[in-house]
Amino acid sequence: MPETTTKEAQAPALEDTRPLKTYRFLRGVHSDKTFEPVSLVEIEGVDRSETPHIFYPGDVIRCRKDLEKQNNPVDKRVERLNEFEPINALPAEDALSKLTIEELKAVAEREEISLGEVTRKADILQTIREGLASAAAIA
Repeated sequence: MPETTTKEAQAPALEDTRPLKTYRFLRGVHSDKTFEPVSLVEIEGVDRSETPHIFYPGDVIRCRKDLEKQNNPVDKRVERLNEFEPINALPAEDALSKLTIEELKAVAEREEISLGEVTRKADILQTIREGLASAAAIA
């Protein structure tokens, strides 16, 4: 007669094979232990080491979930980043001049540098270089 046990055999946990996606939070506060932090913003008065799984606007994370489902046409909460380039890994000065106008605008937006009314490539380059220099002087 076979032995009966009170514990049933448990199926092994399946490994999540979905690809990692990179997101930047735009609005709200998010909490999830499966998020892998990539770049966290500094928040005055908040010790980020005490709350490692709480994420704020501007934070960049990687995860296997489809966070774009949280967005709606009126309230975009996250943006998917195709390729994350940390702020401290900007192109060298001479590399900036090789970027297209659209790529330069993306750099300015990521670095929160206002381009104002400038539209010419030379003016955009100068504005970005001045913005990066002033940010470096503050830091």
